[in-house]
Amino acid sequence: MVHQFIALALFAMTAYAQKPRMYVKEFTKANGVSQDDYSKVRAAVISALNLTERFELLDAATISSIAEEEERRQSESAIHDETARNEVKVTKANNYILDGTVTACTVKSNSKDGKTAYTCVLTYSITVTDYANNTTVASKKFDHSPTGLGGALSKLLDESSSAEGAKTSAINSIKTDIENFLIEEFPLRGEIYAEDFVTKKDKVIECYINLGTNVGVKNGDWFAIYEVQTKVGKTIEKEIGRLKVTEADEEISNCKVTKGEKEVKKALDRYFENVENDPDTQLLKIKSIPEPLFSF
Repeated sequence: MVHQFIALALFAMTAYAQKPRMYVKEFTKANGVSQDDYSKVRAAVISALNLTERFELLDAATISSIAEEEERRQSESAIHDETARNEVKVTKANNYILDGTVTACTVKSNSKDGKTAYTCVLTYSITVTDYANNTTVASKKFDHSPTGLGGALSKLLDESSSAEGAKTSAINSIKTDIENFLIEEFPLRGEIYAEDFVTKKDKVIECYINLGTNVGVKNGDWFAIYEVQTKVGKTIEKEIGRLKVTEADEEISNCKVTKGEKEVKKALDRYFENVENDPDTQLLKIKSIPEPLFSF
C-alpha cells in the first residue's frame, strides 16, 4: 500500500507539474574557503533559484523517494511489468540536479589617500545534471575578482568601506548570475497571440504571449521576438523586436513591445496574409533574454 501511494504521488507530481524540478546538492569548497562563506554562497544560489520561479526545488527526502520508487519499478520491470518500466522514465523526467564548488571568497584591501577600500574576490561554479540520463546539461564558472569577467566592469561598484560590506556586495551579485545563467541555458520559448494585440498607427505597442507564471514568467521579464522565415529551403528565425512583461497571469502574459514596434506590425500583417493560404504558417516566436543594460 505504501509503495502504491508513493508511486501514485510521484506519478501525479510528474504528470501535472508544469515546472521542471531541481535538487540542489551540497556544494564542495576549496581550501581556504570558510564554512560560513560557503554556506552564504550556497544559500544565495538557492535564493536566486527561488526568485526566478523557474523550478520546483526539491529536498533530499523527495529525491530519495524518487530514487526508491525508480529502483522498485526497475525491479518489477526486470520480471514482467512493462508499465513499470515505462513509468521509470516518467518518474525521472524533468528533474535536474545542481552541484557547485566555491573556489574563493576572500577580501582584498587597497589604500589610497588615507582611505581603505575593500573588494571581495568571489569565484564559484555550478553544474546542472539531467537526472534521467546523468549527463551534464549546463555548467559555468563565475568570477567576481577585480580582474574576472564578473568583476572587472563593476570593480568600482563592488568596492566598499568595510570588508564585510565588500563580501556582501559580491554575494548579492549571485542573484544576477543565476538569472542570466538560466536565461542562457534554459531559455523560455513561446509565441505571440496573433488574435489580440494593441496597435497605434503602424506600430504594435502591446500584445499577449502564451507563457505565464506556471512556467516562471514574472512582471518585468524580457523576451526577444522572432519571425520565422524560409529562405533557400531553410527555416530561420529573424529577431525583429523586444518586449517586456507588464502583467503575468497563470498561462498568458500581457506585454509592452519596447523595440521593433513597426517590424512586429508588418510581421503580423504578413502572418495574416499567409495563414489564409497556409494554415501551418507559424506565429511570431519569443525567447527569454536578460534585461537590457539600458531599458526604459
